[in-house]
Amino acid sequence: MTTPPFDPSARVEKVATGAAWAEGPLWYPLEKVVRFSDIPNNRIIQLDPATGETLVWKSGVNYANGRAHHPDLGVVECNHGTRSLDKAPLVPFMDAEMLIDFFEGGRLNSPNDVAVHPIEHTIWFTDPPYGILSEGQGQPGEMEYGRAYVFKLDHHGDLEAVVTELSRPNGIAFSRDGKRLYVTNTADNPDKPEENAPESVTDSAGRHHIWAFDLDADNAVVKGSGRPFACPAAGVPDGITVDEEDRVWSSGGDGVSVFDSDGSLIAHAPVPEVVSNLCFGGEDGQDLFITATTSLYRLRTNTREPWSFA
Repeated sequence: MTTPPFDPSARVEKVATGAAWAEGPLWYPLEKVVRFSDIPNNRIIQLDPATGETLVWKSGVNYANGRAHHPDLGVVECNHGTRSLDKAPLVPFMDAEMLIDFFEGGRLNSPNDVAVHPIEHTIWFTDPPYGILSEGQGQPGEMEYGRAYVFKLDHHGDLEAVVTELSRPNGIAFSRDGKRLYVTNTADNPDKPEENAPESVTDSAGRHHIWAFDLDADNAVVKGSGRPFACPAAGVPDGITVDEEDRVWSSGGDGVSVFDSDGSLIAHAPVPEVVSNLCFGGEDGQDLFITATTSLYRLRTNTREPWSFA
């Protein structure tokens, strides 16, 4: 019998606040802390859940956004300010080390979120233009390669555009076996329809979907396999993650939605602010840390992520 994602009595708990727009949470098991970005204030905040202590871990972080553990590189991080994917610093007095910032002769837009393939450990990241087009998210700039793609960075440093059909790719995650890629499309601007997803990506209420893509034996995206997978009941999906039972946990306008691997909604946890991203962590891996507008929340769950590269 499948274990429920969380107990019916479970409620989210606010554990930190004071951000302008909180994003990119990641659990650090050695330090037993969670760090997340406060993008407009250009800083990374750290919470020690054992003591409740919150501090600014590092300021002047190039408007860092999403991050992920990598078995060889430590932590890889998306940076709006430098329009790059970086190897994150291990300690606050160090600087990030750039991994890639160009594609086909033009600078990247503003890498947003990142996931590491669970089998081959290649780095996949989304590159919407929010950091160059939205106030307080980075530095103003142009879309130099003209689109917004999902990229794959291989072990040789070669960059490949693997998903090109989404107008604003944002959150990203892999299925437990690494054979399905999930990407959220957060385009939702009625005044600029060219920024929105195609009609086939939205339901009748105009809410935008998490997309699913199949990967072949070589872990390449199968051409034409992209299809709408699911969408939260309110707002648009942003950050996503996957648990050990292959369920997809998605951010949304009114909380966290949990979808089975067939896209059916199986649970929802209300959050009093707009959710941007989420990650599993805690000493046993079963705490879900949720960034939402100004704050960090925690939800006790019955599951954890399926793999760990920390």
